[in-house]
Amino acid sequence: MVTPACKPDNVQRVAGCLKGIICSHCRAVLRQAYVMPPNDDELEERYQWRQERTRVQRRAAQAAPAAGAGASGGAGAGAAASDGVGAGVAGVAPARQALRALPSASSGGARPPIPPPPPPPPQQQQQQQQQQQRQQQQRQQQQQQQQQQQQQQQQQQQPQQPQQQLQQALSLSLPLPRQPQHQAQPHAGAPTSLLAQNAPRPARPAA
Repeated sequence: MVTPACKPDNVQRVAGCLKGIICSHCRAVLRQAYVMPPNDDELEERYQWRQERTRVQRRAAQAAPAAGAGASGGAGAGAAASDGVGAGVAGVAPARQALRALPSASSGGARPPIPPPPPPPPQQQQQQQQQQQRQQQQRQQQQQQQQQQQQQQQQQQQPQQPQQQLQQALSLSLPLPRQPQHQAQPHAGAPTSLLAQNAPRPARPAA
């Protein structure tokens, strides 16, 4: 019997088949209906399959003790964990009872003060001190920069002040402008000849 999936190349003659032909693809299906003697290739395949099965069985037998030891160890660890959980649950009950015994605000009693937090470890204290020192150094640097800027501004203003003072002093020391004298007044002790020379001459008559 040849199925549509079979190809002519796969068809071969096998003894014991009613129709005389069988496909390698359909061989398993036909063996269910017809009993056929195995070929040499099939015998080799069966032998290899048996060897592989024995190898797998041996490996499984060797791995079984190790798996059992691991399972027992895991079970012991699980039991220890369960014991730890049970101890934790047992410790929770007394804590709850102690909390219930404390007086509440509704009952009129004052609750005990909350304890202060524990001090930080020394490493955190050192880090905090270092941060504070850095902040102080930064503040000092900023103050120094501000002082330097103020000094520079004062130095720039100082040369301008003497110039202004000099200008004011010069304006105060300058004499007042004199009025020009149009006619020269003769002195009391001057000679008459000089007076006659300096006197204005009469205008000449026109011809």
